[in-house]
Amino acid sequence: MANKHRGEVDISIAGKTYAVSLTLDAMAHIAGNLGVETLGELEGRVVGLKLADFKPILKGLLVGNGFSVPDRDLNAMHFREYTETIMAVWNAKPVADDDEADASPRKRAT
Repeated sequence: MANKHRGEVDISIAGKTYAVSLTLDAMAHIAGNLGVETLGELEGRVVGLKLADFKPILKGLLVGNGFSVPDRDLNAMHFREYTETIMAVWNAKPVADDDEADASPRKRAT
């Protein structure tokens, strides 16, 4: 289950759920998969996203969060699933305790 305090979101691939966030490790894997070296190059690549970029981005996101998903599962995804997944992660923001009072067991207990 995704930890909203860390900016994680749950994504589903082939009936399995993965809690992922845009960590530095995930960004490094994404950059490597896309063949870019700087944040500026990565930003430019994301702004000018090509269809061929979706799978390397998703694969880097998953690997950077410690998951290994078979290519057959990624290949079976529909275009809409790729776009919704990538946008959900890209737009996720960590939730502060004040923003979601019941999100943290510690917050509820006090």
